[in-house]
Amino acid sequence: MAHQRAGRPTLRALAGALLGLGWCLCAQAEAVYARVVKIYDGDTLAIVDGMSRELRVRLSGIDAPERAQPFGAASRKSLAELARGKTALIEYYKLDKYGRLVARVRVDGRDISVEQLRRGMAWHRVSVPLDQSAQEALLYGQAEQEARSRRLGIWQENAVPPWKFREANKGVH
Repeated sequence: MAHQRAGRPTLRALAGALLGLGWCLCAQAEAVYARVVKIYDGDTLAIVDGMSRELRVRLSGIDAPERAQPFGAASRKSLAELARGKTALIEYYKLDKYGRLVARVRVDGRDISVEQLRRGMAWHRVSVPLDQSAQEALLYGQAEQEARSRRLGIWQENAVPPWKFREANKGVH
Protein backbone atom coordinates (compact mmCIF):
# COMPACT_ATOMS: atom_id res chain seq x y z
CA MET A 1 0.00 0.00 0.00
CA ALA A 2 1.35 3.41 -0.96
CA HIS A 3 2.21 5.86 1.81
CA GLN A 4 -0.24 8.75 2.14
CA ARG A 5 0.31 12.01 3.99
CA ALA A 6 -2.02 12.55 6.91
CA GLY A 7 -4.95 14.76 6.08
CA ARG A 8 -4.62 14.44 2.30
CA PRO A 9 -7.37 12.64 0.44
CA THR A 10 -6.46 9.72 -1.76
CA LEU A 11 -6.99 10.04 -5.48
CA ARG A 12 -9.77 7.48 -5.22
CA ALA A 13 -11.53 9.43 -2.44
CA LEU A 14 -11.22 12.69 -4.36
CA ALA A 15 -12.45 11.09 -7.57
CA GLY A 16 -15.39 9.64 -5.64
CA ALA A 17 -16.21 13.05 -4.21
CA LEU A 18 -16.05 14.60 -7.66
CA LEU A 19 -18.25 11.94 -9.16
CA GLY A 20 -20.65 12.45 -6.27
CA LEU A 21 -20.83 16.09 -7.33
CA GLY A 22 -21.68 15.02 -10.85
CA TRP A 23 -18.21 15.89 -12.15
CA CYS A 24 -16.83 13.66 -14.86
CA LEU A 25 -13.30 12.28 -14.89
CA CYS A 26 -13.03 12.61 -18.65
CA ALA A 27 -11.28 14.67 -21.31
CA GLN A 28 -14.19 17.06 -21.78
CA ALA A 29 -14.24 19.87 -19.26
CA GLU A 30 -16.97 20.16 -16.68
CA ALA A 31 -17.72 23.53 -15.16
CA VAL A 32 -18.81 24.57 -11.69
CA TYR A 33 -18.90 27.82 -9.75
CA ALA A 34 -17.05 27.76 -6.44
CA ARG A 35 -15.55 30.16 -3.93
CA VAL A 36 -11.76 30.54 -3.82
CA VAL A 37 -10.79 30.18 -0.16
CA LYS A 38 -7.02 29.69 -0.12
CA ILE A 39 -3.96 30.41 -2.24
CA TYR A 40 -1.09 27.94 -1.93
CA ASP A 41 1.27 29.44 -4.51
CA GLY A 42 1.12 31.20 -7.87
CA ASP A 43 -0.63 28.35 -9.65
CA THR A 44 -2.49 26.42 -6.95
CA LEU A 45 -5.55 27.40 -4.94
CA ALA A 46 -8.36 25.85 -2.94
CA ILE A 47 -12.06 26.16 -3.63
CA VAL A 48 -15.16 25.35 -1.64
CA ASP A 49 -17.97 23.91 -3.69
CA GLY A 50 -21.71 24.15 -3.13
CA MET A 51 -21.58 21.18 -0.76
CA SER A 52 -18.91 22.84 1.44
CA ARG A 53 -16.13 20.54 0.27
CA GLU A 54 -12.66 22.02 -0.09
CA LEU A 55 -10.73 20.94 -3.17
CA ARG A 56 -7.29 21.91 -4.46
CA VAL A 57 -7.05 23.29 -7.98
CA ARG A 58 -3.94 23.48 -10.17
CA LEU A 59 -4.24 26.21 -12.79
CA SER A 60 -3.85 24.74 -16.26
CA GLY A 61 -1.42 26.13 -18.77
CA ILE A 62 1.03 27.81 -16.38
CA ASP A 63 3.83 26.98 -13.97
CA ALA A 64 4.59 29.58 -11.29
CA PRO A 65 7.73 29.95 -9.18
CA GLU A 66 7.91 27.73 -6.13
CA ARG A 67 7.49 29.49 -2.79
CA ALA A 68 11.22 29.21 -2.05
CA GLN A 69 12.19 30.75 -5.39
CA PRO A 70 12.61 34.41 -6.24
CA PHE A 71 9.17 35.80 -7.14
CA GLY A 72 7.46 32.84 -5.41
CA ALA A 73 5.87 35.10 -2.80
CA ALA A 74 5.03 37.77 -5.40
CA SER A 75 3.37 35.20 -7.65
CA ARG A 76 1.31 33.88 -4.74
CA LYS A 77 0.31 37.43 -3.79
CA SER A 78 -0.69 38.18 -7.38
CA LEU A 79 -2.94 35.12 -7.54
CA ALA A 80 -4.47 36.10 -4.20
CA GLU A 81 -5.29 39.56 -5.57
CA LEU A 82 -6.95 37.97 -8.59
CA ALA A 83 -8.96 35.26 -6.87
CA ARG A 84 -9.01 34.94 -3.06
CA GLY A 85 -12.49 35.25 -1.61
CA LYS A 86 -14.09 35.48 -5.04
CA THR A 87 -16.51 33.24 -6.87
CA ALA A 88 -14.80 31.53 -9.79
CA LEU A 89 -15.85 29.43 -12.73
CA ILE A 90 -13.80 26.24 -12.49
CA GLU A 91 -13.50 24.47 -15.86
CA TYR A 92 -12.08 21.18 -14.69
CA TYR A 93 -10.98 18.35 -16.97
CA LYS A 94 -8.62 16.03 -15.07
CA LEU A 95 -6.78 15.27 -11.85
CA ASP A 96 -3.01 15.58 -11.64
CA LYS A 97 -0.73 13.06 -9.95
CA TYR A 98 -1.24 14.87 -6.61
CA GLY A 99 -5.03 14.58 -6.78
CA ARG A 100 -5.57 18.26 -7.61
CA LEU A 101 -8.14 19.35 -10.16
CA VAL A 102 -6.46 20.73 -13.26
CA ALA A 103 -8.63 23.57 -14.42
CA ARG A 104 -9.06 26.83 -16.20
CA VAL A 105 -10.23 29.28 -13.58
CA ARG A 106 -12.16 32.40 -14.49
CA VAL A 107 -12.89 35.22 -12.07
CA ASP A 108 -15.02 38.12 -13.25
CA GLY A 109 -14.81 36.63 -16.75
CA ARG A 110 -10.99 36.70 -16.82
CA ASP A 111 -8.80 33.61 -17.18
CA ILE A 112 -6.52 34.01 -14.17
CA SER A 113 -3.76 31.90 -15.73
CA VAL A 114 -3.54 34.47 -18.54
CA GLU A 115 -3.51 37.25 -15.94
CA GLN A 116 -0.63 35.59 -14.08
CA LEU A 117 1.28 35.35 -17.36
CA ARG A 118 0.57 39.00 -18.24
CA ARG A 119 1.88 40.08 -14.84
CA GLY A 120 5.09 38.09 -15.31
CA MET A 121 4.20 35.78 -12.43
CA ALA A 122 4.35 32.45 -14.30
CA TRP A 123 5.72 30.59 -17.30
CA HIS A 124 3.43 29.27 -20.04
CA ARG A 125 3.43 25.51 -19.49
CA VAL A 126 3.88 24.02 -22.94
CA SER A 127 5.09 20.61 -21.75
CA VAL A 128 1.52 19.25 -21.83
CA PRO A 129 0.25 20.47 -25.23
CA LEU A 130 -2.99 18.49 -25.05
CA ASP A 131 -4.08 20.58 -22.05
CA GLN A 132 -4.81 23.54 -24.33
CA SER A 133 -6.47 24.23 -27.62
CA ALA A 134 -4.33 25.90 -30.29
CA GLN A 135 -6.20 29.17 -29.63
CA GLU A 136 -5.51 29.00 -25.87
CA ALA A 137 -1.85 28.13 -26.45
CA LEU A 138 -1.52 31.17 -28.70
CA LEU A 139 -3.21 33.45 -26.14
CA TYR A 140 -1.07 32.14 -23.27
CA GLY A 141 2.12 32.38 -25.34
CA GLN A 142 1.31 35.97 -26.30
CA ALA A 143 0.61 36.90 -22.66
CA GLU A 144 3.99 35.48 -21.59
CA GLN A 145 5.78 37.21 -24.46
CA GLU A 146 4.18 40.54 -23.53
CA ALA A 147 5.45 40.22 -19.94
CA ARG A 148 8.90 39.18 -21.19
CA SER A 149 9.18 42.18 -23.50
CA ARG A 150 8.07 44.53 -20.69
CA ARG A 151 10.44 42.77 -18.23
CA LEU A 152 7.69 42.23 -15.67
CA GLY A 153 7.97 39.96 -12.63
CA ILE A 154 10.12 36.90 -13.29
CA TRP A 155 11.37 38.48 -16.51
CA GLN A 156 13.25 41.19 -14.55
CA GLU A 157 16.08 38.72 -14.07
CA ASN A 158 17.28 35.39 -15.35
CA ALA A 159 14.81 33.41 -13.24
CA VAL A 160 15.11 29.65 -12.95
CA PRO A 161 11.96 27.93 -14.25
CA PRO A 162 10.15 26.02 -11.50
CA TRP A 163 10.52 22.64 -13.23
CA LYS A 164 14.32 23.09 -13.19
CA PHE A 165 14.20 24.32 -9.57
CA ARG A 166 12.17 21.24 -8.53
CA GLU A 167 14.54 18.90 -10.35
CA ALA A 168 17.60 20.49 -8.70
CA ASN A 169 15.99 20.34 -5.26
CA LYS A 170 14.53 16.82 -5.24
CA GLY A 171 14.67 15.36 -1.77
CA VAL A 172 15.35 18.74 -0.15
CA HIS A 173 12.71 19.76 2.39
